[in-house]
Amino acid sequence: MSSYASRTIVSNVNPLYFIAVGLCVVILWRNSQKSPRPPSPPGAYPILGHVFQVTKDLWIPFTAWKEKYGPILSLNIVGQQMIVLNTLKAATDLLDRRSAIYSDRPRDIVGGEMLSGSHLMVLSAYNDRWRRIRRAAHDILSASVITKFQLLQRTEATLFLDDMIKNPDKWQEHFDRMTSSCMLTMVYGTAPMRSHDQPEIKAIMEYVKDMTEATAPGKHLTQLIPALKHLPLWMAPWKRAALESHERYTELFTKFLREGMDRTAHDGSQTLAQSLGQKVKQATINEKEAAWIGAALMTAGTEAILTALGWILKTLVVYPEVQRAGQQEIDRVVGRGRFPDFEDLPNLHYVRAIVFEVMRLFPPTPFAIPHSLREDDWYEGYFLEKGSTVIANVWAINRDPDIYGPDAEVFNPRRYLDVKGQLKENDINQCTWRHSDTDRVVFGSALMITTAYMLWALNLTPPKDERGVDITPDIEAYINVGLIRHVAPFKINVEPRNSDILSLLAAAMAPAGS
Repeated sequence: MSSYASRTIVSNVNPLYFIAVGLCVVILWRNSQKSPRPPSPPGAYPILGHVFQVTKDLWIPFTAWKEKYGPILSLNIVGQQMIVLNTLKAATDLLDRRSAIYSDRPRDIVGGEMLSGSHLMVLSAYNDRWRRIRRAAHDILSASVITKFQLLQRTEATLFLDDMIKNPDKWQEHFDRMTSSCMLTMVYGTAPMRSHDQPEIKAIMEYVKDMTEATAPGKHLTQLIPALKHLPLWMAPWKRAALESHERYTELFTKFLREGMDRTAHDGSQTLAQSLGQKVKQATINEKEAAWIGAALMTAGTEAILTALGWILKTLVVYPEVQRAGQQEIDRVVGRGRFPDFEDLPNLHYVRAIVFEVMRLFPPTPFAIPHSLREDDWYEGYFLEKGSTVIANVWAINRDPDIYGPDAEVFNPRRYLDVKGQLKENDINQCTWRHSDTDRVVFGSALMITTAYMLWALNLTPPKDERGVDITPDIEAYINVGLIRHVAPFKINVEPRNSDILSLLAAAMAPAGS
């Protein structure tokens, strides 16, 4: 063959071919290295690795593999190492004790870098912006803010009871309204919102839906091939949609921020939006960063709280003996003449145990937030490569018989109580090991006070069929949206526990703004 012909053939070959061949060679070479890695399940394909085994319900096979391969697993996802931590010890050893090198986040092109513009801590790399945003958010979440948030939760829980008695079939909308209204009031100082259809609440739920879908595993090829980020817009409609969503939500959150900066809270105190505005004036953060911090504070609590409350409500219906025991404790501690209060919670051991057990057995998020390893590491004789994605399997940890005993798969709130009926704090700390102090107060207090209100005021029962037999919902039924296990819809009957409830509600609703 002439040299001219050779040059012609080479010139006609797409340069992407050489890039693909080079990538394959690099991946094969890396995978051929003999550093001892954590055990992997079988079935990996050349180049692609375990990509076809990463299904939407990841926690189920991961937990099953734990029994065969041990507490730490390794998967190859197109040359990228994924480390799965299936025990509390492994998760604590690495994510807590070695947090200095495990604090980064894996890249999320569509949700993290495009839709949010790298303005959300939970989806952003550990860099100067991340530290600046974290510092600003931490500074404004003072103890007084937490106290104010608790007052808002009491108001919203009262409105929630009224909604449930009037229209129990729409319990999901009532949870949406309650959590969204509470977070909007806390961050921006708005008045309590009485309708699920108000524009602000609709906007929040639309954003939460868009972000959840954008970050769902397997949703976008950029999760496997980040270089696709650089495709031109005409070749990547998903890219155009994410960037347009970023502009739309930035405009929305900036509007919320500016209105909140000009609004005085109901009690005359400063709103979180005003605190963020001060950070902008001090040049600690810019306005766009402040707008997205406000959005993060508002929406992070919304999705987690409403999902968790759905599981709590379902367990109270499915396990009537648990509901009765909680009501008996409420009646003994609180009485029937007033609503429960946050000061009562330390004495409501069984009620709090119900919440902890629901969060253990039916966690809204079966995985902790993914981390990225910043440098090579060794653990238990295994090599963990820099850049690996590290995930704690909360589902497996929460059902570990070494921690919770041979009945770890059974719903039993009393496992948290000692012989005197008091909460065992060590067990509680294990159950909440990945939450910061602020998360525990805000997230935990919302669940605790709402659960106490439901038990104090309502009898929750399943509907009956035409033969009078209870139609008990399936406790295991769920809807998987991204990495969130939403409770599947179910029907319930709701009745006030006695006639005094309605009069107490009516008296409380007047100042609540009904």
